[in-house]
Parts: sequence; C-alpha cells; structure tokens
Amino acid sequence: NRYGKRDLIDAVLLPEQDCRCCYCMKRFNIHNDQDATIEHAIPRSTSHGNSFTDYFALNYPGLNNRNICHTQDYKDGINSQGQYPHHIAYHNYAIACHCCNNKRNNHIIGFPYFLPHNRQHISYNRATGKITWYDDPKLFDGSQESDLMVNVVGLNRPFLKAIRAVWLYGKDHPMENYSTPDTVSNEEERLELIYRSFGAALEADANFSTLDIEGFIALETQAGWNEVLKYDYFASI
Repeated sequence: NRYGKRDLIDAVLLPEQDCRCCYCMKRFNIHNDQDATIEHAIPRSTSHGNSFTDYFALNYPGLNNRNICHTQDYKDGINSQGQYPHHIAYHNYAIACHCCNNKRNNHIIGFPYFLPHNRQHISYNRATGKITWYDDPKLFDGSQESDLMVNVVGLNRPFLKAIRAVWLYGKDHPMENYSTPDTVSNEEERLELIYRSFGAALEADANFSTLDIEGFIALETQAGWNEVLKYDYFASI
C-alpha cells in the first residue's frame, strides 16, 4: 500500500494498455495524464458477491471467482485463499478516459480489452468512422453485451466517428504532401483533410445528421485537432 493510485496508473496500467483508453483508444501521456482514470470492470457499486456471476460466467482471463470477491464478503470472511476485494483487485482494473468512464458509469457491460485477438471482432466503416462490434456467443455468452458496450460508452458519438473518419480516409486517400493527421504540416492541409473526409462520410451515410456535421466542425479548432492527434492508433487500422 506504499504506492498510490497515480503510481498504479503510470507504472503498471498505462504501459500494459500501450497508454490508450480501453474503450476509444485515445492515447495518454505516460506520466500524470489527468484524463487517465481507473476503470473497474466489476463496478464499485456492485452490492454483493453474488452479482459478480455475470462477469465470471464469461470466463475473462484473470477475472474470476478465484481472485476477486466483494469487499464486504472479504471483510466478513466469506472468501477463499487468494481472493481479493474487487475494489482493490488488480485484475479488476483498466484505464479509461474520463469521457468513456463517465458514460459507462455502473452499467454491466462486456469488455473488449479482456478478450484476446479482439481486433477480429471489431470493424470500422472507413468512410464514416462508425465502429461495429460483432457478437461471439463463445465470448459473450450469447447475449447482446457487445451492443450495450458500444452504445453505453458512446463509441459512436459524432466526435469520435469524425476523428476515426479523418484518420481512415487520410490513410486510404493520401495526397502528395500528407496522408494521416500526423503527417499534416499546416492549417491548409488540416482543413483540406477534414473537408475531404467530411464529404466522403456525408456521401456514405444516408442517415448523416446535424450532430455528425458538428462532429467534423469540432475538428477545425486547434483544441479539436489536438484531440485528433491522440487517436494515432487508427493509423494502424
């Protein structure tokens, strides 16, 4: 207990996750990034160990009834050797950005960051930036947990879709002087990339909305573009 929460985030959890949000893949600074928050797979508000059943039934690596129990059960001696209260159990931790963490709140959802080879279950529309998570009964116990995860966490909120669209469109349609946002060198190129990707998204999505337009407009500001650059993960998609 001589190490604090910041040490756990900076020295352990961020390196394990390649310094990215477990949901949206936003990149954090390795030290003292205040947007990096600890996410509890089993919510801290869970009232009793019996309500962990849904999580344990999915057989996530490391997250099982052999190493996690409810804090009150632990205090009452209702536990076996090797178990830890879920509030402090290492296997119950991940790192998420403030926005994703707040949106998830205490909802019971599936977790892509626990699953091996999860890229095989995720696809992105390369024009609109929309994410699709494909259900797998072996991994999600035949439920709709994946849809809940995408919707509850807001992974298809307009700002995120616009960011992904800019990265993916830039990679697929390189110009002479630039391609993805990290290769843009001036404001003219930045705006050109945003407008070109906006046009492609508008053409590809019959349900393109006012909110989607606002998502692209937000990228035009310096603050918005700074956020875009934190999603360089999508240069590898």
